[in-house]
Amino acid sequence: MQQLSELLELFGALEKIHLLWVITFHIYYSKKGNVVHFRLILFIFLLAQSLHAKPIIYFILSNDCPICHNLMNDIKSNNNLKALLTNEYQVKIIDTMQNDVPNFLPFEGTVPAIFITNNDKFIGDSLKGYIPSNELMRYLTEVKNYINENDQRTYYAF
Repeated sequence: MQQLSELLELFGALEKIHLLWVITFHIYYSKKGNVVHFRLILFIFLLAQSLHAKPIIYFILSNDCPICHNLMNDIKSNNNLKALLTNEYQVKIIDTMQNDVPNFLPFEGTVPAIFITNNDKFIGDSLKGYIPSNELMRYLTEVKNYINENDQRTYYAF
């Protein structure tokens, strides 16, 4: 049970489940006991989830690529970069030996490659080849600052 809890927390599932419960509770009781349609609850949950969505960073790697291994080892050894990736980004690692690269990524075949998206829009330049972890840290911090400064989402208070 402890491992499941840690795994759910790692993926932010507990926060999402809690958010869904709070929304359901408030909708249900705001209607004074009327049953609220499940689709409305799901829509509100997905809307709330998108307001808190993290930018997605895609690492396109190949298991037989020594440069890819060097990049990932460099990232693993940089605790500040690991913390930034964990707290500020949703990380997706795609191994070209095992998985197809999603069609929406402008991948041209060079590994390693890094792409960042936020709200289905590409942010910054795609990065290709080996990037030292300190330069990657600086770049990702600048991208996150840009996203925060140009946040166009609308927040509603009830």
